[in-house]
Amino acid sequence: THGYKQAVDLFSELIRHVISWQVVYEQMRNNILRTLSPEDIGELVPIMKSTLRIS
Repeated sequence: THGYKQAVDLFSELIRHVISWQVVYEQMRNNILRTLSPEDIGELVPIMKSTLRIS
């Protein structure tokens, strides 16, 4: 049972990290959309997709 509890704890921690990365990604995306012009966003999309492969 000790291994099972460790596995559940590890999986729970992994889920928390994934959710926190999703929140950070969404906040960054919203900030970028508010700040940049559509032309600037068009130029940055390929860079953002390659560096933020978390979605």
